[in-house]
Amino acid sequence: MIAMQTLRVDLIKVLNCSGLWGELCSSSTIAKENCALRCLSPICYELIYESDPLEEGEKDFTRSSEYKYCMHR
Repeated sequence: MIAMQTLRVDLIKVLNCSGLWGELCSSSTIAKENCALRCLSPICYELIYESDPLEEGEKDFTRSSEYKYCMHR
């Protein structure tokens, strides 16, 4: 699962440098995280996070595992 972590981090760096973040995605660290997850897999994001996005300081290991599983099926 390191590859997905690396991909997510790289995506955040690219979007930060390119100015492609919209106002919604650049408002906070967790907003960037939610946008990166949505960008990596819109379908998995919709299934796992859309109804209850991550909040500041939240570590949701259960949903993180579900998202990773969704990405690899």
